[in-house]
Amino acid sequence: MDNRLLREWATSTIHIYHGPRRSGKTQKMTHDIACALIACVWINKLYEHLLESLQFLQPLKVWSTYPVEFMYRPSSDGATWLGADEPLLLKTLDLNFHKLIAFDPEISWGFLFIDELDQKADRQEWQNGGQPLLMRRLTQVGKSHLSLGATIQSLQWVNPRYMFQVDMTTGCRDAARTGWGKANGLIPGDLTFLYSKDLSGAETGTMYEESGIIYQSQFYGKPMQPFYQTDKIQDPWQRYESIKIARTQFTLDPHAKEEMDEYADNIPILEDTLIGFIEEGNLKPKRADFFRAAESKGLVMDKTEAVQYICDCHNVKVYGSMGDNRLDLSQFKNLQAKIPKVKVARRPRMKKVEA
Repeated sequence: MDNRLLREWATSTIHIYHGPRRSGKTQKMTHDIACALIACVWINKLYEHLLESLQFLQPLKVWSTYPVEFMYRPSSDGATWLGADEPLLLKTLDLNFHKLIAFDPEISWGFLFIDELDQKADRQEWQNGGQPLLMRRLTQVGKSHLSLGATIQSLQWVNPRYMFQVDMTTGCRDAARTGWGKANGLIPGDLTFLYSKDLSGAETGTMYEESGIIYQSQFYGKPMQPFYQTDKIQDPWQRYESIKIARTQFTLDPHAKEEMDEYADNIPILEDTLIGFIEEGNLKPKRADFFRAAESKGLVMDKTEAVQYICDCHNVKVYGSMGDNRLDLSQFKNLQAKIPKVKVARRPRMKKVEA
């Protein structure tokens, strides 16, 4: 057996179902979740000889924000392997959002399904929660061999950066709410009209931007709550949580000398230069003049690091005046030496003289 089927199901795609409330989008996505669970049974069995290899690192799994479970007998679809007649309980795994954005290797090789995507990628709440991390995760979701399906009421709610990753969108409309459906006495949820756009060409081979084709179809289904539970309320506070990142810092200086310990020799030079300007009464020198004086004393420290040091450690301010970058030493605080107090000359007040 070749690996064509494995490559097909392990290829990453992103699919968004959208439409107004009670339009059937979650029911359609639940159908796709069930198909993904059944596909995992077949792929994991047919290619179990490749497990833990580079082609198939781990069995395919399905994660979802709401539970889906049902009994499945592989022999009903023609399976002939040993034990195919035994019923299996197929169920989704609970999607841990924190593990997802943290690139946890546990969440890889499988399918992700998110109901109410705006809870995670609202365009008006870009800086809230883990959205920046989510965007970085989605750009590399294919490297984890993950596919994603999600529902949302309006595509305009989705962050624009997220939309660039989407392969296909499917608009949903409950036929029972149409004039035709009402005239024929349709029950809500039994028939859904689908309008799909293949944005990347992954499904049809032609991008929507090239063809402009909207593929129309119908989905027949019935809500069966014992097998899936969409009434599970998601944590409303999770979208507002503050995720703090312990960032590492790395300084790259291609001109630095390996034997040179800059701080040991340059910090005293910086402080001595600051003291010299203050003693002269020059409390607002030009940045260029300051470094010219410091370099004459042997300063070889990076200027950006030097400015950051004197601002953080000695309360020096940096500002611009008449096109020049200047240093404000009027609030200078020395941590090591005693600085003489300097009186700042003030402009005399003008007195009104009557003629």
